[in-house]
Amino acid sequence: MSNSALDRTDARPPVLLDVRSSAEFAVGHIDGALHLPLDQLQQGARQLLPDHGQPLIVYCASGARSAFACAVLGQMGYRQAMNGGGMTLLAMSLERPLRSA
Repeated sequence: MSNSALDRTDARPPVLLDVRSSAEFAVGHIDGALHLPLDQLQQGARQLLPDHGQPLIVYCASGARSAFACAVLGQMGYRQAMNGGGMTLLAMSLERPLRSA
């Protein structure tokens, strides 16, 4: 994933969505990311992410949970959810700092 994923030509920049646990998110996350743990995705997505057309970059620790989250989001009608993979590599490729809660 390159910086171009965030520098898209659409009017809306992608939202970074962290689907790791609350404990993992507290230790560190990509600056500006929204947090919605995978086990709360179906219940919380509609409130946190009301626009089903909003571009989303979903990430976790390694890419496995984010891949599953993208599939779930797709089934829920989110048309632009893409798997960003693991947090560390994504942060480096986007040149975004990591923050702790």
